[in-house]
Amino acid sequence: MKSIFFLIVSIFIFSQAYAGGCLPGDPCYYAGKSSPAMADVEKPSDRATMYATIGGGWIAMEKDQEILGHQIYEAKLGAYHFAPNWSAEVGFGFLPDIRNRQFPGAGRFALPEDTSGVRLTTDLLYHFDENGADKTFDPYAAVGAGVVWYDDKLKNGNSDVFGGIGFGTFIDLGDNFFLKPDYRANVVGGNTEINQVATIALGYKFCY
Repeated sequence: MKSIFFLIVSIFIFSQAYAGGCLPGDPCYYAGKSSPAMADVEKPSDRATMYATIGGGWIAMEKDQEILGHQIYEAKLGAYHFAPNWSAEVGFGFLPDIRNRQFPGAGRFALPEDTSGVRLTTDLLYHFDENGADKTFDPYAAVGAGVVWYDDKLKNGNSDVFGGIGFGTFIDLGDNFFLKPDYRANVVGGNTEINQVATIALGYKFCY
């Protein structure tokens, strides 16, 4: 009689555990009952962290170029620490007011009028601290490339490709917000000039 009672109790406990697909010893098994809620919980670390930024800054040009330094407004989308020490981002920039540089004697670098432009960029960021995502300051070195299109034709045409290096940091503001000051030195492919770009952006991190 005792054996039959023990068998019935064992079958009942087993059926309760297996009903949710969990067996004793499985992570989702809890106190003899299945816990699908616990099994389905997704930790933030299991998801990819992305970020978006919007900001602006200044592009400094060398003095022998046909255009002057000008402002840039930029939006970027990035994958934050997609691998230890690494992030990647793509960006779209708007150059609303590119002034022409008039050389004495109508030099060959003179642009007839002011112009504007847009640019696309892609960058790879190396974070100096693998655990920098958990700290207030998360500095990085960057390498990237891009292309800029002008509304008016310059001496090298309506577009220029560029590539360069730089550095910056993520400054945590709490609640997923951060500041991102950034500096780049770019070599412009058409005339091998060095352009310097300094920007600061407000960003927001999110998971998907």
